[in-house]
Amino acid sequence: MWFRRVAKYFNLLPCPVCGTDDGDGCGQLCPECRAALPLLPVDAPHCPGCGGTPDGLLAMCRACMSCGSRPWQDAATVMEYRDEGARYMKRFKSGHAPELARPLGFLAAEKIRALNWRADLVVPVPLRFMRRWRRLYNQSALFGERVGAELGIPCRDLLVKLPGGVKQAGLSRAKRLRNRIRFKVKDPEALRGRNVILVDDIFTTGSTLAAAAKALRRAGPAMIYVLSGARTPLVYATKSVPSRKPAPTASGIDRLSSKCSSQLKSSSSAAATTPAAPPASTCHG
Repeated sequence: MWFRRVAKYFNLLPCPVCGTDDGDGCGQLCPECRAALPLLPVDAPHCPGCGGTPDGLLAMCRACMSCGSRPWQDAATVMEYRDEGARYMKRFKSGHAPELARPLGFLAAEKIRALNWRADLVVPVPLRFMRRWRRLYNQSALFGERVGAELGIPCRDLLVKLPGGVKQAGLSRAKRLRNRIRFKVKDPEALRGRNVILVDDIFTTGSTLAAAAKALRRAGPAMIYVLSGARTPLVYATKSVPSRKPAPTASGIDRLSSKCSSQLKSSSSAAATTPAAPPASTCHG
């Protein structure tokens, strides 16, 4: 505690976003940077399939309803993936900024306490070796470690990503849902009968989390919760409707009537001025 008081007094651990304002002595977000993020209210209704805001009268959003049943009991997300939220998550994921895991874990723990999740274990979604080597860290694992530290529960790397499938980034929604992603559990006994929080950085279609949750379910946990740092905007597949010509307005109908009347008058005038043809001659024998 004394170190935090000293760090707060001298601002040794400033806000990791702006790098200048007070980080509360432990690298948290300053009030201005926190207010700029599109955070989802901790006490607002949420979709149990993705953690986002419901977009209709039902509890589940339309995107999750189109995907069928989810292999987990509830879901939560910290913020929407747009504006400052998208910039925050991109920097955390690919900008070599592991210090952003601490405030993200703090915000996620606030939401989990509000939802009253009774969790025993945090399990992050793994990365393949080469991707982790290029990034130098697994952002989902750092996020999960900070969530576990805030909640006082362990975070264990129990999933292994199996070969197959392609990189999700850049794929359309339909291709993400068809992408073949598989995981296996290292130690099934560590999951049996326990309440597990499965953690990933960004929730897009949920296909990666669904594959990971199915692997966890085979180990026999009591409950599976899904936690993400951000939820991408909901996008729905819409059928293309052929364009139709707009119905004529009242003014258009009037113009059409006057045009037809003028054409009829000109036709009548032409018929009156044209001389009648002479009767055909009749030959008598």
